[in-house]
Amino acid sequence: MKKRILIALGGTGGHVFPALAFARELNQLNASIEMQFIGGKLNTNHYFDRDNNVYHSIACGKWNLKSFGVVREGVKILRGCYQTGRVVKAFQPDLTIGFGSYHSFPALLASKMLGVPLVLYESNSIPGRVVKFFSPYAIKTAVFFPSATKHLGNHKIAQVKMPLRSYKTHVIAKSEAQQYYNLSPQLLTILVFGGSQGSKAINTKFMSSLQALAKATGPFQVVHLTGNREETQKLHENYCRIGIPSCVKDFEENMNMAWKIADMVVSRAGASSIAEQIEHEVPGLLIPYPHAMDNHQLANALFLEENGMSLKCQEAELTDERFVFSIKKAMTQLEAMRRNIQAFKVQNQAPRLAELILDLLKTLSKR
Repeated sequence: MKKRILIALGGTGGHVFPALAFARELNQLNASIEMQFIGGKLNTNHYFDRDNNVYHSIACGKWNLKSFGVVREGVKILRGCYQTGRVVKAFQPDLTIGFGSYHSFPALLASKMLGVPLVLYESNSIPGRVVKFFSPYAIKTAVFFPSATKHLGNHKIAQVKMPLRSYKTHVIAKSEAQQYYNLSPQLLTILVFGGSQGSKAINTKFMSSLQALAKATGPFQVVHLTGNREETQKLHENYCRIGIPSCVKDFEENMNMAWKIADMVVSRAGASSIAEQIEHEVPGLLIPYPHAMDNHQLANALFLEENGMSLKCQEAELTDERFVFSIKKAMTQLEAMRRNIQAFKVQNQAPRLAELILDLLKTLSKR
């Protein structure tokens, strides 16, 4: 009998990209499994691929008991549960998989109430509130960071590889990436980006420090993903004025190319970006987003720094002088940090999330 999986997701690229990558990986392993996506505001989500997936956009609310709008938000959650119930009745999933974010809360709650087994995936080193809430009720909670386990108690935890949007569908030569960006094969390449939503703070700081950085280091070139169309032209003009070879884009659909050309990265410390950084073995400087829930990006960055895979610098400490010093320091440690990434990958062999799900489906079939 064909197996069916309901995938609950929504919110930022850090939640959506792993869910889409998981679906692709699972389809590669077993094309007979039917999948549908469900989550709050999927009909307007910038990161979700609506053209190639069956999806259900439902109501959702922020379940914050301290909020003055708690009743209004609660009504949205109940409406989302009702909408999910109709989907579950029609689709009859064998499993619901949640990828975090309050956008997935109604789908997970309704699935649990209707007896659909839950599996959760947590990408950050400090789990989000939705994963923490449902973990005691899930048949398995999959984590990427080993350190996430201590925040979840003994609730059937499994460590897995993060499903990657920049999955290497074919081997890319570095020369191919250099041609793609029209950049030199002789220069060290810095990849600058702020995650799926971009980072005005990183964009501004890199630009204000660029001239001093050019004087303090040897020649380099930059692939800069701004996340903001308005800033792209301004940044491009600044690179040209200072004489730094660059390719400046709003967003990169083909992150394989960006990671392939990069010798180092300057970025936020979102879990998806870090997983790609490790997969592609690109060390660098991490600047955690200071307003992330439970400051989980700082915890993510600390994990890499403590394992010698990257340096970190907090945004509040980031003067131009400190920024230039940190990047220059990272440049002197690139090879050592790259070797540490390679060693970490060898020591931490974990199954793919898709493989874990296939095993769980077999177990559920025997019940």
